[in-house]
Amino acid sequence: MSANTTPLSVGALLCATLLLPFAANAQFVPNDIIVSDPDVDVRDPEFDDNGNQMVWQDVAGNLWLADIDPATGDLTPMNGRGTLVDVGLADIGPVGNGPEWVYDSNGKAAICYTKDVGGVLTLAVAEEDEFGVWSGGALPNGSDRYRPEGTRAFTDSPPRVIYNRIEGEDVVVSWRDTADETTEKTINAAGQGGRWLPSGQRFLATLNVDGVTQVIEVDQDTGDVEQITFEPQPVFNPSIWWSPEYGAAGFSAMVGLKRVGIWVEMDGAWVNTYTFNLPTAFEFVSSPEVFVHNGRSYVVVVAAEELGIGPFPFQPANNSEIWIAGIDPDNPFFRRIDEGTPNVRRTEPEFFHTDTTVKVYYTEDPGTKALVRLADTGLGLSNDYDVSMLGGPWAVMHRDNRNSGSVPFQLPALYTVNGAVVENTAQTMRPTLGPEGNLTFPFITPNDGNRQLCSIDGDTLTENYRLTDKQVGTSTAALNGLVNGDGDIFTVSGEYVSRITPEGQIVWRLANPGFARSPQFLPDGNLIIYTWNGWERIVSRDGELLWDHRLTGNRSFPSEPICLSSGQPSDCAFVGVPAVDPTQNRVYSSYTTPSGNTRILARTYDPDTNTMGFTTRLRASFLPGLATTPVLSADYATLYAQDGVGNLVAIDTSTGMRRWTFALGFFSKRPPVVSDNGFIMPGGMNSEIPAYNFVGIVQDNGTSASWAYQDFLFTPQSSAAVDPNNRFVLGVFNSQTGDPFLMTVDPTGIAGLAAYGQGMPTSMNGLAVRSDGRVFLHASGGISVKAFDPTP
Repeated sequence: MSANTTPLSVGALLCATLLLPFAANAQFVPNDIIVSDPDVDVRDPEFDDNGNQMVWQDVAGNLWLADIDPATGDLTPMNGRGTLVDVGLADIGPVGNGPEWVYDSNGKAAICYTKDVGGVLTLAVAEEDEFGVWSGGALPNGSDRYRPEGTRAFTDSPPRVIYNRIEGEDVVVSWRDTADETTEKTINAAGQGGRWLPSGQRFLATLNVDGVTQVIEVDQDTGDVEQITFEPQPVFNPSIWWSPEYGAAGFSAMVGLKRVGIWVEMDGAWVNTYTFNLPTAFEFVSSPEVFVHNGRSYVVVVAAEELGIGPFPFQPANNSEIWIAGIDPDNPFFRRIDEGTPNVRRTEPEFFHTDTTVKVYYTEDPGTKALVRLADTGLGLSNDYDVSMLGGPWAVMHRDNRNSGSVPFQLPALYTVNGAVVENTAQTMRPTLGPEGNLTFPFITPNDGNRQLCSIDGDTLTENYRLTDKQVGTSTAALNGLVNGDGDIFTVSGEYVSRITPEGQIVWRLANPGFARSPQFLPDGNLIIYTWNGWERIVSRDGELLWDHRLTGNRSFPSEPICLSSGQPSDCAFVGVPAVDPTQNRVYSSYTTPSGNTRILARTYDPDTNTMGFTTRLRASFLPGLATTPVLSADYATLYAQDGVGNLVAIDTSTGMRRWTFALGFFSKRPPVVSDNGFIMPGGMNSEIPAYNFVGIVQDNGTSASWAYQDFLFTPQSSAAVDPNNRFVLGVFNSQTGDPFLMTVDPTGIAGLAAYGQGMPTSMNGLAVRSDGRVFLHASGGISVKAFDPTP
C-alpha cells in the first residue's frame, strides 16, 4: 500500500461530519443560469479548473476553446467559439464522447479527441505552444482508435491517454503516452475506455465478469488486471477523485443504473464505503462525479426518469434533475441544485472551482440547441484560507490563517531557475507574497548591520521600495509580514504596528508595547497580536486599538529579551504567530511560562465587542520546552506543534488532549508544514539543526503518527509549502556534495529536483509560491532571492 492511502481515524471523520450539516442544511435557494449563447448548440463541453477554459466540438466537427471568468464562471465568448483549435472531428454520436483534457506533471493542459480521417476514427491531440498558439492533429498510429481519456492534472507520469481501439470485429481498451506510439498496450476490457488514477501509473476500466459489468484496475506498465468491484448488479462509469477524508484515492460509479456507489482505496484494497439512492421520484442515476470543497467530498449526479438515448445508454432519455450528495453514510446530505423547471432533459454535470466557491456546469437539451447552464451548489465560500482577506504569518499567493504552509493550488513536479535578486544579505524570516505579485522580505546587510524591509516585483525581480528600522521599528529583520487583499503589509516591531501599501507608503503607525513575529487576521478582518512581553491586542485595519490586555499579570520581562536569538525561552511570553479558527472564532497561541515550558492557549473572539476570552475547550495544553507556532488541520479538529524536546505533537482541539506524540529526533523553533490530508513536514532546517539531516514526511494516522517518507541524501534548508495532493516544495542541499536544489517531494518520493544555478547560498530560509507555480526561494549570501518557474 502506498503511504497516502490510510483513512482518517474515526474521531477525525466524526469531526469532519459534525461540521457538514452547518453548511449543508442552511436554507438553499437554487441559482441556476444560462451561460452559453442560446442560438449555439454546445454539447458535451469539458472544463479545465486549472486553466479556466472550456473545450467542445460543434456539430460541424470544429474543435473550440472558450475562456472562463474565474470570478463568475461566465464563458467568454458566450457562443464558446473563442479559439478554433482543429477541424474534422468525428461525430460525437458514433464516438460516444467529445474532446477531453489531458495533463502533464506540471499541470499543463492539452486536448485529446477523435478525428474523422477519411471515414476512419482516429486518435488526436492538440497542444498549446510557448506563445499561446494551439494546434492539433492525428497522432501517429492513431487510426481505428477513438474516445480518449487523459491523465489528471499534475500526474507523476508523462501525458497519457486511454481509448477504445477497433480490433477486427471487437473493441478493446488501449493506452499510450501521447508523444510515443511505441508505448501502446492493450487489454480485452469493455469498450468504454477508462479513467486514470492520480499517479498516471494505474487506471480503472470496466469488464464483463460472468455476465455482470465490474470495475477493474489496470497497471499501465504490465497490463495486469485486477477486479476491484464485486457487486451483484453491474457497475458503470467509474470516476476518480482524491478523498481528503480518507487521505486516499477513490471513485464513484453507477451501480445497477439506479444507485451511486463510492469506493476508497484502503490498505491496498478498494472498499465500498457508501451506496445510495437519490431522494427523488426519478429512479435512475447518470454521470456521478466527486468533487472536493473545503476539505469535504461531494458527488454531483443526474437523477433521470429514464436512461438511454441513441448511442448513449447511460444518459437521460428525457426528464432529469441535477443533484449533489455527501459521501458519508452516517451523515446523509442531498440537494437538488437545478432551477427546477419540469420536463427538461439535463445531462453531463461538471464541477468548477471559481475564485470564491464551487459551481456546477451542465447541459440542458430542449431537443433543439443544447445550452450550458451554471448552478450554485450552496456549499458556501471556498475556505482554502477561510478568511476573506489574503495574507498569513508567511504568505503565499493566498493567506493561511491555520499557519499550515498549504496552498490551494497544485504544485508542478519540475522547476527551472529563472532569475535572481543579487545582493549580499543575511535573512532569517520568510518572504510575503501579495496578491499583486510583490514579494516583501526583511534582511540585514552584513557589511553595516542595517535592517531593512524590501519589496520586489514578482515578475521582473526589480526593487519597488526599501524601508529601514527607523521607519517601521526595531527588529525589522525579524518580521513576518501579513498581507491583505489590497496588497497592504501589516508588521509588528518593537515600537509600532504598521500598515504599508504595495508602493511602500506607511498608511498608519500605532505605538506598540513589544515585538511580535506577525499579526494574524481575525475572522472579521481585525488584527490579533501577541507580543513577547505578554500583551494581547486587537487592532482594526484602520489602525484603531480595540482591545489591549496583558495576559501575564505581574510577570516581569527584561528590557532586551534574548529568547528570539538564543533559543532560551523563559524571558519571552509569546514568540510565535497565532492560528485562527474562523468557524469557532477561536485563536490559538504558544505561551512560554517562566519555567521555560509552553502552554497552548485557546482564546475566543467576540466580534460584537472586539474582546477576547478563554474558551471552555482547550483552556491550556502543556508542552515541555519552547514549542513552535501552533498549526491547525484543515477541519480545525487537530492542532500540531513541535515541543522543545524533539517531539511532534497532535492535540484534539475539542478536548485539549493529545491524540499522539511522535519522536522526531531533533527539535526546532520552526513550525511544521501540514497538508490538508494530514501529511506533515516537520519544521526546521539542517543549517540550524544538524540532527535534521534528512527530508522527511510524517503521516497523521488518527491516533498515531509514522514516517511516510525519509530521504537521507538531501537535507532541508528552507521552510516548505504543500499543495492539496500532498506535494511539498522546499530548498535542500545534497548532503554528499553540498549542492543546493529546489525539491518537490510527496509521500511516494522525490518528484523533481531543480538546480540552484549560479551563486551558493549560505542558508535558505523560506519560500513563497505564486498561484501559477512560481517559487521564490529566500536565501542568505550574495543572492537574496532565487525565482523558479515550472518547467515547460
